[in-house]
Amino acid sequence: MDAIGELSDLVFDCADPDRLAEFWSQVFGMRVLRTDADSATLAGTRRPLTDTLDEDQAAWRIMADPEGHPFCLVTTR
Repeated sequence: MDAIGELSDLVFDCADPDRLAEFWSQVFGMRVLRTDADSATLAGTRRPLTDTLDEDQAAWRIMADPEGHPFCLVTTR
């Protein structure tokens, strides 16, 4: 898979910033820069973002983070 960009920072709005920041920092291998009552900011090593266009060659799993936000895990076959 070719990279379509890089993930360098992640900012999200949620009910429990500390909990969600910990979850996503583990997913992306990033560090928590800051949290406050409304949000958290993560940063770390730039990660390549990829795009899978051939669904016959990929396995998809839809999951949810601790607050119920859906995301997909994709592996190539």
